[in-house]
Amino acid sequence: MRKLSLLPVTAPREGGPGLARGIIRMQDSKQDFAVSAERRLERSVDSALRVIAAAHVERQAPPVSAARRRLSEVYGATRLAKRLERERRSA
Repeated sequence: MRKLSLLPVTAPREGGPGLARGIIRMQDSKQDFAVSAERRLERSVDSALRVIAAAHVERQAPPVSAARRRLSEVYGATRLAKRLERERRSA
């Protein structure tokens, strides 16, 4: 995390902006930090969405889709066999 550095504020002189200038600089640096944080968040979300889209496309590819369907069938058959075995034991 980036640290914000406080800019030195000079004591106001007769007719000089001093304190007001220091406060404005501090506000500007906070705004700059907020803007850069927002940009980083937008880039991060954009990157995550690209990864999700790529994974979705990969899952829809015919070989992957067929393999996922086959694994689903095997898993379903295994669960059914286990359930029937439990029912047979309890009967």
